[in-house]
Amino acid sequence: MPRLSDYLVKEAATQSQLVQETSQQAQEASASAASPVSAAGLAASKAVPSQEPEQAQQAIADEISRLQKQYERRLHEHGPRLYRHADGSLQTNPPAPEPLTVANRRKWMGLVQHCRAQPGVNMQLEKTGVSARYHVRTSHDQHVAAMAAIGLTPEVDTEGSWPGYQPGKGDPLRAGGGVAADTPHPLAAPAWRDATRGVFARSIEVHGESILERNGWQHLWAAVQVQAPVRAVQAEDPSPADAGQAPGCTLQ
Repeated sequence: MPRLSDYLVKEAATQSQLVQETSQQAQEASASAASPVSAAGLAASKAVPSQEPEQAQQAIADEISRLQKQYERRLHEHGPRLYRHADGSLQTNPPAPEPLTVANRRKWMGLVQHCRAQPGVNMQLEKTGVSARYHVRTSHDQHVAAMAAIGLTPEVDTEGSWPGYQPGKGDPLRAGGGVAADTPHPLAAPAWRDATRGVFARSIEVHGESILERNGWQHLWAAVQVQAPVRAVQAEDPSPADAGQAPGCTLQ
């Protein structure tokens, strides 16, 4: 079973290495101003995968062929994929990427790839060390070919960008992460308020109130503490005889 702690240790080491490399690159750039090397150029050179051994290339070709056969069988048995659109209809073409979905898939991709690389999770990776389907140690063109074999397109384009990603839209539970701090959050609506309050209360009980600040949930926690207001609406036919009501008003 993959452990989150292993991933966090790996990420911390990677971030430390990136900081060191950035510092070293800055020193090299200042020392050789006559022929500066841009950070983008360095990143692009590192993004180009090295030539894989013949055995790995064959494994990639076999994987793409296998995916194609699996997809042909799927089409024969179930027909093409259908995607739910905003109007409720089912169509064979996918809808435009949803920004919050893209932001969170982008955020957690590192963890997902880490889990896929663990023993017993993905047989293709475990046996060959490469996967065009999941873009592990393969070129972007090979990844595109693998996705096309199953009727899909990559989430990341050739430039490494995520189509549909909008900076600033990330965690919808955070202020500014898709829902502004002064905007009523859907989870604070009357239908969900009690359930949301219960989930947060349990998190505070287990982890302490600091979990709210760590995750940027303060504004939502404050919102679910507010009880639904009682609105007084002028009645069309005032009836003072109604028990517990002032003349001319009805409680909603």
